[in-house]
Amino acid sequence: MFADLHGKKSIDAYDACRRVFLLTSQLKARCKYANAKFEKVSAWSVGQHIEHVLAVNAHAVLILSRDAENEKQISPASLETLAMLESGTIPRGAATAPEAVQPKMNNFVDLTADVERNANLLESTIVIHNQIASDCSLYAHPVLGGLTKMQWLRYLEIHILHHMKIIADIVGHNAPADGLRKGAKVQRK
Repeated sequence: MFADLHGKKSIDAYDACRRVFLLTSQLKARCKYANAKFEKVSAWSVGQHIEHVLAVNAHAVLILSRDAENEKQISPASLETLAMLESGTIPRGAATAPEAVQPKMNNFVDLTADVERNANLLESTIVIHNQIASDCSLYAHPVLGGLTKMQWLRYLEIHILHHMKIIADIVGHNAPADGLRKGAKVQRK
């Protein structure tokens, strides 16, 4: 029974690591819109959203790859945080990014190489998926409280999706007026 439970947790950790890696890789296609901005959607440009996601990911990789033995007593995440992890969505405008992961750049060069390096960093977590699955210690999030490594992976997935939706809204607003938008009807001749 224990082997089955551990095997499932290990598979779940592997799958979560892969999803976070793949989602981060998808940011490469959005790099060409780095300077796009639409204040009604976000005060940040697409490039600033990408920069923020990469900073959060890099911080999380440090957490996912360290041992708990040096961790001090950390309060568990709130019920609200656990509900957010369960729901899979972060409400827009509900939180402010901590200073350490706020975007610093205003003008962007090509971010593709940065996204690729960050995705490779996340891909390396796949190697330690068994250690991630078996670690039930809490690791501090500056806003959400203590999260297990599996909860950190879940948060990363939700966080990346949250910013990808915002990026899609910014890019959609900046699409050419004559281009077809989702749901647009095509006139037949």
